[in-house]
Amino acid sequence: MRNHGMVVALLLCLVAGFVHPVDSKLSERKFNELLSKFKKHNEVMDRDQYHLLFKKISTLVWNSPESVGMATGDFANKTYNVVVYYVPPFVEFEDRDALDGDPGNVMQTRTIENGGLSGLTIDFLALVEEVMGMKFNFYYPCETIFYQDNGFCNDNTLRSAEAAKGMLDVMGANSTLFYGGGTGLCGPEFLCLSAGAHKISEDLLLRYFVSQPYMEKGFRMVVKTETPEPDFMSWAQPFDFRLWILVVVEIGIVGVAFMFVEGYGTNEMLSTNPIGLIFDTFYWSLTLILGIADKQPSTHAGRTLVMAQLFFTLLLVAVYTGNINSFLLNVPTVTKIARFDDLINTESDLYNSNNVVCVARNQPSIKSFLDLQLGLDQSLTVQTVETDDISECMQLVYNGEADATFYDEPIVKFRVAGFYKNGKCGDNGGYCTDTTIYDKDECECPQRDADRNCLQTDNKWTSVTGSLVTTGEVFNPFGYALIFPRAEQVPAKHVGFSQAVQYIKENGEITKLDNKWIPPSADLECASTDVAAITLRLVNIQGLITITAGIAVIGLVVGCLELFIAFFVRVCPCKGCCAKLEEMINSNAEEAKHQHELRDQQKHHEAAEKAKQAEMIAEEKKDGLFDNGNGTNGVLPPPPQLPPPFPDLPVTEAVLELETRMDRIEDMLQRASERCERAMAMENAAKKKAAKAAAAAARARTAHVAHR
Repeated sequence: MRNHGMVVALLLCLVAGFVHPVDSKLSERKFNELLSKFKKHNEVMDRDQYHLLFKKISTLVWNSPESVGMATGDFANKTYNVVVYYVPPFVEFEDRDALDGDPGNVMQTRTIENGGLSGLTIDFLALVEEVMGMKFNFYYPCETIFYQDNGFCNDNTLRSAEAAKGMLDVMGANSTLFYGGGTGLCGPEFLCLSAGAHKISEDLLLRYFVSQPYMEKGFRMVVKTETPEPDFMSWAQPFDFRLWILVVVEIGIVGVAFMFVEGYGTNEMLSTNPIGLIFDTFYWSLTLILGIADKQPSTHAGRTLVMAQLFFTLLLVAVYTGNINSFLLNVPTVTKIARFDDLINTESDLYNSNNVVCVARNQPSIKSFLDLQLGLDQSLTVQTVETDDISECMQLVYNGEADATFYDEPIVKFRVAGFYKNGKCGDNGGYCTDTTIYDKDECECPQRDADRNCLQTDNKWTSVTGSLVTTGEVFNPFGYALIFPRAEQVPAKHVGFSQAVQYIKENGEITKLDNKWIPPSADLECASTDVAAITLRLVNIQGLITITAGIAVIGLVVGCLELFIAFFVRVCPCKGCCAKLEEMINSNAEEAKHQHELRDQQKHHEAAEKAKQAEMIAEEKKDGLFDNGNGTNGVLPPPPQLPPPFPDLPVTEAVLELETRMDRIEDMLQRASERCERAMAMENAAKKKAAKAAAAAARARTAHVAHR
C-alpha cells in the first residue's frame, strides 16, 4: 500500500505539472476532479494528503562553506529553539526530573558547554551550529501541572517523542501544557525544531516538515542467553559425530589389518577359529585405543601397526581431553530466538507460539510494525506484553518474563551496555529492589551500625542467570531526522537543514559519532566480579556412566550365563542333557588344550628333526662321505623319517595338520632327491675316474710290451 501511495503521488505531480505551472495553485474544482478519479482506483489517501501535493511553499536554502560567492544569511546568527526528549544515547541531560529547578530547561541551565546536555544527537546539533553559524536553545517536555503538584517532571513525559512533537506543535492547545511551550517557543519566524530519535514515517511526513535523515538504522532484537542443560551425549560433544564415526572406522580397519598380519596361526595369542579371530583382532585394536597392551605382535608388520595405533591414541586423547572441559561445563550459550523471523515464520526451527514479545508503548512504531507483520498471516499468534519504555521491556526479558523485545538498534545496544555495566549479566547477575544499587552485598546490607552489623532493610536481591544480547540482523530500516512545524506563512527551514545534514555526513562526522556513542557488542564485558564455583553434576556425564554401566552389565550377564551353564551341568537331573552339555564343554576345553599341545608337538618335532639332521651331517663328515660341494666322497643318506601319527582331531584341525605334514614330507623328499642326485653324480664321477685309470694302465702295459 505504501508503494501504491508513492505511485499516486508521482502521477499527481506529473498531472499537476501539465495542468498548471509548478508554482501555481491548483483550483479547488480541478483538485476535486483528480481526487474523485483516484478514489475510483481504491487508493488509500485522504483529502489532506492530496492537498499536500499541491500546496505552494517557499523554502530557505543553505550553502556550504565550499560554495564560492554564496551567502548564508538566512541561517547565520539566528537562534533556534530545539525541543528534545530523554532518549539515550541520542539525548541525555542532567537533573531531568528538575529536582534542582528549571523544569523544561526554560532557564537554559543545561547546555552543551557545561555538560548538562549530551548524546549523539546533541553532538550532531553542535556540528550543525558550527557549519550553519547559528545557535540553539534546548527545551524538553515537562508538564506544568504535574510539576507543580509533585515537584518533579513526569519521567514518562520527558522520555516521550510524542510529547516533544506536541510541544513543537505550537498552534495546538497541547503545546501550552509544557514549560516553555506555546507560540513563544517558535516566535513569528518559526525558528524551532525538534530532535532526538525521530524516525521518518508516513505520519511524520504528513504532520511536519522533515529533514534529510542524518543517520540510517533499524530495529534489532534483544534476547537473553541461556545455559543449555547437558544431554545424554554431553561427554561426546568435544568431537563432531562425523569424527566419532571416523574413530570407529579406524578401529575396524586396524582390526582387519591385524587379522591378515597376525592371524591364521601366526600369533599364538589369537584364535585360529575365523569368528574368534575377528573378535580377537577387533578387541586388540580397541584396547590399544584405550591404552591397554592386551596382546603382543609377533611380526614386524604387526609391530608397525601397534606403533601407528598407539600414536593415533596419543593424538586422540590429547585433543579430546583438551576440549572436554569446556563442553562439560557448558560454556556455549543459546537463545530461544535468533532473529525476528523466528517470531513470525512457522517454518523456522525456533518458532514457538508461546514466545512472549515485549512492546514499548512510548514507541508506537513498534506496535504498528508487529501488527503489520501479523496481519500478513492471520494464522500467526504472538503473545505480547506492553510496558511504558524499552528499559522496562529489557528488564522483563532479563527476568525471564518475556522472551524477546525489539527497538531501535542504537538504543538497545546502549541499554544492553548499561546492563553489563551494572552487573546484570553472567551466571552471577541479578538486581536489587532499590534500582540505584547494583551489588548484592550492598543491596542486602546497605547500612551498618557501629558494630558493623547490618541494619534491617526492605531491599531484596534477585539472582538471575544469563545476559542480554542483541541478535539477528537489523530489520525495518529507517532514518532519524530533524522535524519542523508546518508553517505555511513563513519559508520552510527543513531544506536548508537537509543541505547541512548532507554536508556533515559527507565529511564523515556521523560515522565518528556512531563509533563514539554506540558501543560494539563485541566489546561488552560483564562488570560482575563474583566467580561461581564450577562443579560438574551427574547430568554432565550421565551418558558416559550409562554406557559404561551398560557394557559392564553385558559382561556380567555373560559371566552369569557361564556360571549358570556350569551349575546346570552339575545338578541337572536329565542325564542325557547333562551328558550333552558336559560333552560340549569338555569338547571345547579339550580342543583348546589340544591346540596348545599340537603347537608344542610341532615345536619339539621340528627341534628333533633339526638335531637328527645335524647328527647325520656330523657322521657323514666323520666318515668322509658328506658332500662338501666338490662332487667327491659322497654316499646316499639314510631314508627320511616321517612324523609320528597324531591323535584324533576335528575335521578342520585334521585337514590343517595333514596339509602341514604333507608340506613337510614334500620338503624332506625334495632334499632326499637332491642328495640322491649328488650321490649318483659322485658315483658316476668315480666310475669315470676308474675307467680312465684302467685305460691308462692298459696303455702303459701295451707300451711296455711294445718296448720289449
